[in-house]
Amino acid sequence: MKTLIKWFVKHYVSKDTLKAAIHAANESLAKVEVNEAKAKVIGVANDVSSTVGAYLTGYADNGRIDPDELDQVNAACDAVVDKYVSDKTVETFIDKIFG
Repeated sequence: MKTLIKWFVKHYVSKDTLKAAIHAANESLAKVEVNEAKAKVIGVANDVSSTVGAYLTGYADNGRIDPDELDQVNAACDAVVDKYVSDKTVETFIDKIFG
């Protein structure tokens, strides 16, 4: 029985069938609408993902972040800080810590 299942899977599963299954799943996801709160969370997750991607890109080629790659990592981090942190936020945070 195991041999028959293995034959069936090998015969009918390929890169193309895998891609077709992924495309079908993506089509279903494309029909899903999220509310505003979830959209904000997704936006934050996307920003975090982009920043992590900058680190991974730096390390991927030679196992270290070179000076040019460091500039890209710093730019990605700066963009996130600029987007989510204001001077007022920092001031409020410091006031709460030191009351």
